[in-house]
Amino acid sequence: MKAPHSYEEALQIARESVQAIDIKDASSRTGGEILSGKYLKIPFFHIFTFARFSPYEFHTEPETNSPLIETVLLHYISNARPIGPGEEWITFKELPSGIFYYHSFQQRSECRIEELFQKDFARTEKKIQEMGGRKQEDFSYVFTPLPRILLKLVYVPPDEEFPGQAILFFDNASHLHLPSEDLAGISEWMTDFLENQP
Repeated sequence: MKAPHSYEEALQIARESVQAIDIKDASSRTGGEILSGKYLKIPFFHIFTFARFSPYEFHTEPETNSPLIETVLLHYISNARPIGPGEEWITFKELPSGIFYYHSFQQRSECRIEELFQKDFARTEKKIQEMGGRKQEDFSYVFTPLPRILLKLVYVPPDEEFPGQAILFFDNASHLHLPSEDLAGISEWMTDFLENQP
């Protein structure tokens, strides 16, 4: 999932396929905003993405130069349905095919987030808020990575008997807009931001 050549190939396919999509239809399905009749503006966490289908252009504000973001956004533009987020929370392993990639998902996202909380709770919570995380009860935070997808992070602090744990949940309609590997990519990008941003 993380190999550069894999994303390059997926990105090229996505760039080609999106050029045949009607921008008004895409706006209706994704919840994106049409600008100047030719750009589709879609928020990705705290970042704004801008896609022009033909001739193809893509950029973000602030600039990210992230093939992962571009690939995920193009898949979202191609696959999103005109329905809102689901009303229930499910774990990654409950997503279609998620059980097969769950160990990798844990290592690349949940375990790293747990370490960040234990290393510096205040900094991690500050970074969560910077990328649009809304604090719920105790140590629970809800994100809107894309207009029709919700992501929930729950941190369980360690105690005398059990180690700490970070658990990521998705709304139960998220897989209708993106395949599980892209939802994993969203989670890993979020983890990278929490870990690497100063």
